[in-house]
Amino acid sequence: MDILQGWLPPLDPAHLILYAFVWLLVLAAISDLRRMVIPNAIPLALAALYLAHGLLNLTALEMAQSLAVALLIFCANTVLFAFRLMGGGDVKFMSAVALWAGLDQALPFVLVTTLAGGILALAMLTLATSPFGVLLLDFVRVRGGRRHYVLPYGLAIAFGGLFVAQRLFLSLTVS
Repeated sequence: MDILQGWLPPLDPAHLILYAFVWLLVLAAISDLRRMVIPNAIPLALAALYLAHGLLNLTALEMAQSLAVALLIFCANTVLFAFRLMGGGDVKFMSAVALWAGLDQALPFVLVTTLAGGILALAMLTLATSPFGVLLLDFVRVRGGRRHYVLPYGLAIAFGGLFVAQRLFLSLTVS
């Protein structure tokens, strides 16, 4: 067993919960890319998994702060949803990931997510104006006789979540 010591990832409960967090982020991104839908089960699973993570690693105050951050992000994104600037699945997904970010990582999470969303939008815009624009057919909606491109923002949210996961993995190795 000593031979495998440096090759196997840590398999304690705290690490296993973080692996599941990363897996759910990837599933949400793939679903949003393929169908422009983030199933409700993913944000619910993220919230339940966060509870297990919190009970293992956080104080009650840190968990309450994370809940406050998630509620704030939910309220802000609900306004965007009301103006049809964000999808309902994205609102729920980003709020669930914000739980994991907590107070310490909320601003970096939002900044990384926003930056990833901007890069994604630029990539789609570049692709739309190129001969390969036909690849974007799944992301085109017609309203009022005009074409509108929809952005699979779940991909950007997942990227921000991976940033948070990386920070959480680092905090486990330090402690």
